[in-house]
Amino acid sequence: MTRTPGRRNHRALLPGAVLAGGGSRRFGSPKGGEPLSGRSLGDRALERLRRAGANPLAAVADHRGDASGWTPGEAVTMLRDGSPDTGPLEGLRVALDWARGVGAGGTLVLAVDTPFVPPDLLARLAEDGQRTGSVCLPESDGPRGFEPLCGWYPVSCLEDLNQILADGGRAFVDLVNRAPTMLLPLDEVRRYGDPAVQFVNVNRPETLEEAKRLLASDGVAV
Repeated sequence: MTRTPGRRNHRALLPGAVLAGGGSRRFGSPKGGEPLSGRSLGDRALERLRRAGANPLAAVADHRGDASGWTPGEAVTMLRDGSPDTGPLEGLRVALDWARGVGAGGTLVLAVDTPFVPPDLLARLAEDGQRTGSVCLPESDGPRGFEPLCGWYPVSCLEDLNQILADGGRAFVDLVNRAPTMLLPLDEVRRYGDPAVQFVNVNRPETLEEAKRLLASDGVAV
C-alpha cells in the first residue's frame, strides 16, 4: 500500500453505502436502530454519507434482510449479503456490485455504528480515491492503523475481493494488501477533527453511552 497525501478538488455526486449486516454480538442486541440524540445510528450514518455528497444511497443488510435492527428513515436502496458468516467483506462486495450496476466507478462505505465521521473527511476520501483509481482509507490510531469501514472503494477491486472471499479470506487487510490502496495520512485526518472521536465505534453498550456524553458535552459536531 502507499501513503499519499492527495489534494482536495470538488465534491462530486457518488454512491454511498451503509454496511449494516453485522450480528451486533459485542453489543448484545441489534444496534443499527439504537437512538443517539433522537436519531438511529443507521440514520446518522446515512446522513454523514449524504452530507458528503453521496448519491444514490444504499444500506447493506445481512442475508436475511436484517439491517441490525434498523429501518432507514429515508428512501434508500436496500441490499443484502449473499451468504451468512462472511463478515463485512461480503457487505463490501454487495455494495460494489450495486455501485457497478448503477454505472459508478466505486462507492463510499461507512459502518452503521460509526456516527461521528465528518462528512468533509468522507468527501476527501472519495475525491482522492476517484482521482487515483484506488482504495482510499483514513489512517487512525486504531489497531490496524487505518479504518477499513470508512472510505472509498473502486469497483476495480471487485476481482481481488471475489478471489479473497473464494479463498476463505475475511480480513480487510487482505484486500488492502492486494488492491491498489492509498491511506490518507493521520496528520491530514486530524485536520477534520480528533481521530479518537471521528472513529468512535459503537460496538458495546458502554460505547453508546460514551457517544451520548460526547454529544451532550458538544465534544463532536452533530
